Amino acid sequence: MGTNKLRRIARRNHAVLTDDPDGLISTLQITKRLLQESINAGEPVTIITALEYALEMSAPKDPHRTWWSALRVILRNTTVEKSTLAILADAIEGQGKTNRKIKQLIAA
Repeated sequence: MGTNKLRRIARRNHAVLTDDPDGLISTLQITKRLLQESINAGEPVTIITALEYALEMSAPKDPHRTWWSALRVILRNTTVEKSTLAILADAIEGQGKTNRKIKQLIAA
């Protein structure tokens, strides 16, 4: 399978290709959970602060690559009218679709 096809799949879902897709998706999910908990506690934190804490918790293979990949996924899903939690939900959904599709294509 060519990487061009994989890149098109990722671009269509506003996601990124990475060598540690499970680390990236878990980092995004933990980031969303940390943001939600901070909002509920009445002390909201920035998305970057939550992302840095999430990296420590998710223990990806390469934290630096995962940080940049997560930032790219978040930026690709950012629009003016969305809240931060909606952006993260869309980022997680798009990255999850991409990861599933790549696993299907590799298994075939």
